[in-house]
Amino acid sequence: MAVLDLQLLSNADASEVQAFLAFRPIHTVFLSSMIRDNSIESPLTAVHSYGCRDSLGTLQGVALIGHGYPGRSALRRSAQTFRQTYS
Repeated sequence: MAVLDLQLLSNADASEVQAFLAFRPIHTVFLSSMIRDNSIESPLTAVHSYGCRDSLGTLQGVALIGHGYPGRSALRRSAQTFRQTYS
């Protein structure tokens, strides 16, 4: 299995993130709503948005992680990367 690169996302990534989440709208409605309502970089929340990219730079997963927030991820493979990094 290829290694995924984890990175903090910014508002510049918003359209790419929303397009990625739109591929599985039923499974990602919560993530999409949180990002749409609060933006990727919101000073009003203690939540940070992270992305997993493959070796080609293609977005493979998105997670919202923060204090008092359980975290959500869009793909099983990226969820493993997020768990390993933030456990």
